[in-house]
Amino acid sequence: MDPTAISLAKLLSECLFEVRDAVERARCLDLPFLQWPYSDLEAPRARVQDWIASQAGYQPGLMIPNGGGGQIFDAGAAQALLALSLKFGVDETATWYSSLLSGKLTTGLSVWLVQGIKTASPIPITEQVSLIPFAAIPQSRMTDEAAQFVLPEHRLSFGRSPTMATLSALVVSYEFDQRLVPNGSSFSSPTVTSMGQIVEGLSLVGPSSVRPVRHWSQTADPMFEFVRGGSGYGEMHHDLAWTVGAPEAYLSSASVGIVQKYVPLAEKHPHLSISVQRLSAALRRNAPTDKAIELGTALESAISGDSKTEITHRLSLRVARLLGADLDERKKIRSTMKAFYEMRSNAVHTGRTGREYKISGQPKMTSSSLADAAQRYLVDCLRLFVTHGSVPDWDDLELS
Repeated sequence: MDPTAISLAKLLSECLFEVRDAVERARCLDLPFLQWPYSDLEAPRARVQDWIASQAGYQPGLMIPNGGGGQIFDAGAAQALLALSLKFGVDETATWYSSLLSGKLTTGLSVWLVQGIKTASPIPITEQVSLIPFAAIPQSRMTDEAAQFVLPEHRLSFGRSPTMATLSALVVSYEFDQRLVPNGSSFSSPTVTSMGQIVEGLSLVGPSSVRPVRHWSQTADPMFEFVRGGSGYGEMHHDLAWTVGAPEAYLSSASVGIVQKYVPLAEKHPHLSISVQRLSAALRRNAPTDKAIELGTALESAISGDSKTEITHRLSLRVARLLGADLDERKKIRSTMKAFYEMRSNAVHTGRTGREYKISGQPKMTSSSLADAAQRYLVDCLRLFVTHGSVPDWDDLELS
């Protein structure tokens, strides 16, 4: 250890000896150190605080970067060092604090907890972003809190929360210099401008409604994570409640290509993002009326192009030309799409749909079956765009 660490280790050992009786009382009561009565720690805390203030370069309000921002450290530094000494030992605590004075490279993680997609092992999506199982996130105060949470919107779904085993996380890993810095210093973690498109691309895998529900930053430093204060996370609320039993997808190394190809395509064609977002909403809808409205918007965003007239005719024709392998199949797809647009018109103008719809040359379809068919066609079209890396020239498609 360096001289600073040796000096601090000696002081911490003396302080812990002074409060040995309080330590035993707290352990018998199973009381966390940071919740001890102030009177038990007043004297040793004052000694440690005086030592901190005596170090070269000290100024009030010092902060520790936490990977995505700053954690005020100075106000509770003395008690934190005593707590760390009990947890990790005085030598390791003193060495850790000394490293903060000179600086050290630490790994930071930006974590987006997501619903609707599973993975058995970490899957790289881009150079920055990977999808990992919830259990693979390094343990921290943030993961401990996340493992217990129930989002308010889940109360609309019979108060059930998602099982942590079925949750995954989009994670960005990076290195930063962790050292004590003056209050007011600016911090920043890497910005992932394509995170929205990555979530949309994941929705196409199943398809399933993939949604981020919580975001936080943490470090790979277990000592800092032990003493960090505040909740440190952001909730992400959505217009539609998570539906119990909603479909979930499974991402593998074989299916990740859909996401990787979708991201640059959506950046080039922003209307595809609107389409996938509406598809995601439709996947959370149970009523055929609501589902038809969402799917209608999704289809028009993806396939109508600049067309403002004859929408039913144009979309029916384009979907049939895109997906039909032969004349009979194209006729079937076109007649199904025309019936869907009749159903969608009913939903928009009357607020309800019929029980069944006539399909030219086919048996009648229930409103639920018709919505499901339109959803399949939409997903197939979007995946076709992704596979080819482009959106068709609609005039060429119609005239070819």
